Amino acid sequence: MKYHEFIGEVLQHGGMASRRDAVKAVQATLQTLAEGLRAQEVQRLSSRLPPQISFYLPQRVVPDRFGLSEFFFRVSSREQVDISLATRHALAVLLVLEETVGAEEIEELREQLPPEFGRLFEGARHKELRAV
Repeated sequence: MKYHEFIGEVLQHGGMASRRDAVKAVQATLQTLAEGLRAQEVQRLSSRLPPQISFYLPQRVVPDRFGLSEFFFRVSSREQVDISLATRHALAVLLVLEETVGAEEIEELREQLPPEFGRLFEGARHKELRAV
C-alpha cells in the first residue's frame, strides 16, 4: 500500500474531516504503539510500511509496559482530541496497518503487548471499528 492510499483508508475508516486529521491520527497511533514494542519489532514493522508512514515510528525505543487506557490517553494527547475520538482514530489506523502488513505481523505485535491489547486488534481483524 502506498502512502496516499494508507492515509486515504485511515481517513475513510476513521470518519475524519481531512487528510491532515488522518495524518495526525497515524502519527499519534504509531508513535504510541511503538512505545510498547521492542526496538527490533519497531524496525521490522517500519520496513513493511511506506517510508512516509514508517517515518512516524521512532527508531530508538525502550519498551514501556502500559495498559489500554494509557494507550488511548497517549494517542489522545498526541492527536489533541478527546479519548472517544482518539479511540476511533486509533482503531482505524490499526485496521489499515493490518491491511498493509498482514495478520502475521499483527500477531507479532500482539505478543509484545499486554493481553488487554488483544481487544484492539480483534476490531481490526474483524474489520469493525467498535468501542473498546
